[in-house]
Amino acid sequence: MRISFCLFLLSISVFSCKKEESVITDMGIYSDRFFIDENAFFEQMSLDDTLTCYIMLDKCGEWGGPQEYYKIYQTHKDSTYLKYYWFDMDCDSNRIWRDSMRFHEKSPILLTQKDKKYLSNLFLLIMKGKITEKVGSNAGDNVHLFSKDSTLNVSFHTDNDLFERDYKQIKNQLFKN
Repeated sequence: MRISFCLFLLSISVFSCKKEESVITDMGIYSDRFFIDENAFFEQMSLDDTLTCYIMLDKCGEWGGPQEYYKIYQTHKDSTYLKYYWFDMDCDSNRIWRDSMRFHEKSPILLTQKDKKYLSNLFLLIMKGKITEKVGSNAGDNVHLFSKDSTLNVSFHTDNDLFERDYKQIKNQLFKN
């Protein structure tokens, strides 16, 4: 029994030492083997809950960059809304004190099925980013997805250009109207 346990621990340590570069692979968000209903995130929400997504794209080095907030909430079980806030950072101004930041705000949007699909794609992209995050890194884009009731909390940093590319594509689809 002891020998088999030691062999088990040895095999775990060998596999955990294998060093690979973590990247978000350049594949579709839904592979042929994986499917999630775009309503899954929204059907689970209670009326007093809010999903918040924060994304800061690292365009200004250590000073950060543009910041965006998505707040998703329900007023009725069949009425899900999105409030979008953004701050376009001027990298030349290097604002050290964030007190002077002014966020722009878009009027609340009643989400359609298509909008929910785009947001679900964004949430899946964030989860894929977390799974492939380089351990110990806090450089690059900063992403945080969380719920008010604390049942969802995903946060990561990435310096992978594929995340930004895929994020911008999803964002453009969402705000195409």
